[in-house]
Amino acid sequence: MFNPNKSSENSEQGKIMEKVLFSSLDKKDVLEFIKEGVVHRSEIVAKKRNLKDSIEDLLNLKNNRMDEEKYRKIVNQSEYLVNWDKYIKNNQPGSNPSEPKATFAFDLFNDIAEKELDLKDEEGNIDYSRLKFYTTINSALDYNKSVDCFFEMYDVDNEGNYIKSSEALVDFTISNNKPSDKQEVILTMDTEDATDIEYYLTYKLKQNPKLKDNLYDKYIKSFGAQVANKLKENARKARQDSRYEFAIQA
Repeated sequence: MFNPNKSSENSEQGKIMEKVLFSSLDKKDVLEFIKEGVVHRSEIVAKKRNLKDSIEDLLNLKNNRMDEEKYRKIVNQSEYLVNWDKYIKNNQPGSNPSEPKATFAFDLFNDIAEKELDLKDEEGNIDYSRLKFYTTINSALDYNKSVDCFFEMYDVDNEGNYIKSSEALVDFTISNNKPSDKQEVILTMDTEDATDIEYYLTYKLKQNPKLKDNLYDKYIKSFGAQVANKLKENARKARQDSRYEFAIQA
């Protein structure tokens, strides 16, 4: 029998775990992004003709703390009107996408790079810069598309240029009732396991950074294989069909 309270508990635990596993963006909305000049506000206004409020209204809504629901709705629409790739990549918690800040994301990244993909250079060394990780927590991609993070894989051409060859969008969940035909990789964790891993990352890891839990390693290996398979699958699609378009632009 469906238990709505259990579903709600899983949802709340999932939101907490997403940040524990993948960290979150430094900024929660697109307005700071606009103020910094990554995209000019005139570009937003020009693209927002179908919206009732102008970018000035957005700024006023934020400054006056008016109608939070209306503010969030417009912000999400505005974020889609800018380059969300720029927005997300310019607001990462760390400075190097090949060295994720969150411990779990870092370990997952290394498992994929070292065990699941062939990223070796001509000298046989793993080129970690060919794989990149980006959290999307606290972005419209998270709120509206249920994408919690994404990985990008790059090839290197004869001139040494890095060209994106694949990507994998990731949706983390505590429950397993999400449709399997989604574009994203669905990473599912058992409720009790999530509690144990959250405790491990929050407390045990600080006490002994070298300590590894079998449960923790099990999820790193399982999630790593799923993400790597999606990267390989999308790379094949891109090679076979020149019309294939990545959801996140390089």
